Amino acid sequence: MHIAVALLAASLTAAPPEALTAPPAPAGPRSIYRIDPLLDGAIIAAGTVASAIPYLFAKQLIQPHCPCNPSDVNWLDRGSIGNASKLADDLSDVTMVAAIAVPPLLDALDLGVRGELLEDLVVYAETMAIDTAFVSVTKAAVQRPLPRVYAGETGLINTPNGYRSFYSGHTTSTVAALSAGAMTWTLRHGDTAWNRTWPWLVTGLVGSSVAAERVLAGRHFVSDVLVGAGVLPARDEHLERITPEVEALAGDPRSSMGSGGMLTKLRAARRASEAGVPCAIVPGEPGILPKLLQGDDVGTVVSAQGERRGLRKRWMLDLKARGELRVDDGARLALTERKKSLLPSGVREVLGSFASGDPVQISTLDGTPFARGLAV
Repeated sequence: MHIAVALLAASLTAAPPEALTAPPAPAGPRSIYRIDPLLDGAIIAAGTVASAIPYLFAKQLIQPHCPCNPSDVNWLDRGSIGNASKLADDLSDVTMVAAIAVPPLLDALDLGVRGELLEDLVVYAETMAIDTAFVSVTKAAVQRPLPRVYAGETGLINTPNGYRSFYSGHTTSTVAALSAGAMTWTLRHGDTAWNRTWPWLVTGLVGSSVAAERVLAGRHFVSDVLVGAGVLPARDEHLERITPEVEALAGDPRSSMGSGGMLTKLRAARRASEAGVPCAIVPGEPGILPKLLQGDDVGTVVSAQGERRGLRKRWMLDLKARGELRVDDGARLALTERKKSLLPSGVREVLGSFASGDPVQISTLDGTPFARGLAV
């Protein structure tokens, strides 16, 4: 053991300091979204305006055109005509409001007041703005009569509100809100199967409940709520960092198509990004690279972690460590901040068995890795 310590200390003292530094492990809750204040702010503003216009100009945009013949309705939707449950109507309102309010509240309880919470809230607001814009514009464009209008309800036949059946805003808002919350939770805490499962179970159950309530209330046809549940706003195909939680979402590394599954691709992208090289995961299709370079949304871009490293650094970081050297805080600061070599006095513990030329991981006293070296 004493020989191993001496050899390792000699190796690290002689090695160039820049060959030892590795990406620092992130402390606290991870930032999982990349925010562009101008772009994201513009999208939120545009979505809000697009949502409001069809309602502000409803009388000019929507033309009542019933009484309508129920026999014109397709067989799947015809059974919704005649439904008018006030209880289901009220319950759908309460459920939707709760579904929109709970994800940001849960996120705030999880993170506290910090920058990561603000990033999450921006993405959440963007999701809801886009979702609401889509449903508002679609309702004004399609102008499908409600089941209650087909049933002859006089208070709706001659008003714009009677022609907003397609598609269900309550359903899509509920599913979009809970999906945004579920994605945030699984990206940050998806290290266990349960954490990757329960948010989506809640999304499916609550979304289905709201869909059924809207049909029972006579506010929508079955096809309206099915479309409402299936329409989700666009995603930001950009990963700031590939975390263990992101890798866990990929599941089994084997797949039926391609050479290696998604987990294998994520690990390769992680290695490249940790070496300071931005990369992208895209389909293996002809002409895909020119589309990616001109900015088309054809895959997932992974940001570089810090400055690009030289070939020797990248090679060392990609090797599997055969042992571990735990050092005190003084040695850690000397390596990472002052770019000095490691002295024997900073070594506190040696783990594993290694020989000359083997890569060795350098960690803090609690086992957090922060550097890499070679034994001689």
